[in-house]
Order: sequence, then C-alpha cells, then structure tokens
Amino acid sequence: MVRRGGAFIVGIMAACAVVVAQWCDLRLWVMFLGWTACFLFFPDIKHAAFAALHNIIGIALGMVAAIVTTLLVAPLGSAAAPLAVLALATGLMLLEHRPPFNNIPSYFIGLTIYFASGLAPGVLSWVYLTVDLAVGYAFAFATICLRGAYDRAMTG
Repeated sequence: MVRRGGAFIVGIMAACAVVVAQWCDLRLWVMFLGWTACFLFFPDIKHAAFAALHNIIGIALGMVAAIVTTLLVAPLGSAAAPLAVLALATGLMLLEHRPPFNNIPSYFIGLTIYFASGLAPGVLSWVYLTVDLAVGYAFAFATICLRGAYDRAMTG
C-alpha cells in the first residue's frame, strides 16, 4: 500500500517553511538549500549536524575568499580570483580523508550560498545566511521526524 500521508507531511512542512521564511524575511532559496542538505546528509543526526557545520564554515570561507580576492586584485589583476579559488579548493580537498572534516560537498554548498547571496562579507551577512540555512535544517529535521513517526504508526 502506498503511504500518501508521508508525502503530504513533506508538502505541509515545505509550505510551513515558506510561510516562516516570508514572515521572517529569510532568503527562501538558502532555507531550501539547508532543507536539501539535511536530507542529503542525514543518515543520522550527527552527520546532519556536521553537514550543517560544514555549510556554515563554507559560508565563512566564501567571505574570506572574497576579501582575499579583493586584496589581491591590485597586485595580481584578473588572476586574483582564480588563485584564491585554487587555494581554497585545494585546502578543502586536503580535508578529504580527515574525518569529521571530510564532507567536502557541504563546504561547497556553503561557498555557493555565500557567493550567490551577493552580500558583502561581514559578520552580519554570515549571521543572516546562517539563520536562513539553520531554519531549513530545522524544517527538514522536523519533517524527517514526523515522517518517521507516521511510518511507525502505519506499520503498527
């Protein structure tokens, strides 16, 4: 038997997430990237927490890369951005075999969030993006818990 209730739970939670994002003036796309990352990296709460931490670190690393690129433009010109990205990507890949820091895609999700946001680097920008991301993780986690409870109730 197909359990449509689980799909309905996801739909309701996604709609609620949109309402909260609208009420709180959150960046909806960042919130849904947090939601997606939580579902992608959720074999358990520990992995999801580390993924969230790596996303948040990725946002900060994006800001650092933006600042470094700005500082290097004068001496290096158009080579500044590629060199900053080279250093950042190489540094992240060196963590590939270093648990618990080895969830490289999570860092890149954070980097993508920062660069796509168009915000200037700074603590306030980092806080805004981190809150948007955390709301997405929270809604995804709640959805996972509710679907699990529904599945358990349906199986007896």
